Amino acid sequence: VAFAAGRNDLDAGWVSPKLDDVPVSAAEEHPVVMINWHEALAFCDWLSRKEGRTYRIPTDREWSLAAGLGELENAAESPEDLGRKLTSHQSWGDAWPPPKGAGNFADESLLSQLKQRSSIVGYQDGFPTTSPVMSFSPNPLGLFDLDGNVSEWVMDRWNRMSMGRQLRGSNWFEFNSLQASRRRWDPSGNRRFYHGFRCVLVVGP
Repeated sequence: VAFAAGRNDLDAGWVSPKLDDVPVSAAEEHPVVMINWHEALAFCDWLSRKEGRTYRIPTDREWSLAAGLGELENAAESPEDLGRKLTSHQSWGDAWPPPKGAGNFADESLLSQLKQRSSIVGYQDGFPTTSPVMSFSPNPLGLFDLDGNVSEWVMDRWNRMSMGRQLRGSNWFEFNSLQASRRRWDPSGNRRFYHGFRCVLVVGP
């Protein structure tokens, strides 16, 4: 809210987003949605100036390292190529449906609010749309919500020719793309109900 105050260049769709009259990201402890790649960068720049430190969104490689994929991927390959690999790698293993508490995905509670959507049969996380940040257990590095809730903008392009930017991580809306290695791209100006971002604090030289 402080970031948006006095700015005329922000779309107001993030303030009280609704999908088919269902509230999404309905409270302050939920992730922000309906914000595009440029606005995510603008927020990091604003926060950097406000706090006197350097913030940005992560690179694709940093996101993979945070998710435990660092030794499983070739950093020299493009996100497009990497996104086609490790199709069985999920943070909880190969069980299906995911075990209870694995994350905020398109579960059966989604259908109670958005009946035309598809969901993971047999999985229930209790949140029809977004969930409060840190509602689920962290990964081994102590990071929350790399699985589910919202997909996250990262710095990289999809490939050298693409003008779009890419996102990492699964979300509350899509039920069939939960692999940590999956990449998706979107035009950098697009806003969606299941896209958000996280900040990286730059330390050291």
